[in-house]
Amino acid sequence: MDNWQSWATAGLSLLVGIVMFSYKRDKKKGDDQEKAFQEFKLKITERVVRIESEAMTDKEVRLVLQEFFQPFLASLQDLNTKTDTIQKDVTSVKIQLASRGKSE
Repeated sequence: MDNWQSWATAGLSLLVGIVMFSYKRDKKKGDDQEKAFQEFKLKITERVVRIESEAMTDKEVRLVLQEFFQPFLASLQDLNTKTDTIQKDVTSVKIQLASRGKSE
């Protein structure tokens, strides 16, 4: 290296080499991160599909709840009917007692 031009060329070559090495390292790192992200995305997609296939739809939930509550609602209806009957009987007894008390 006799003159400044050869030193400048060597320095520039070293600088370009460092920049190229850094670029390739960053590119490889970015590619690895992209690959890892795609694998993660695939796992999440598989989980979502599995959950959606196993989860019950709104209509299915309504049917299950209807099957569960149908006997309960029927027993409540029977209870309401019995209560109405008892109330009518009590009213009838009150009327009969009131009419007997006035007539005697």
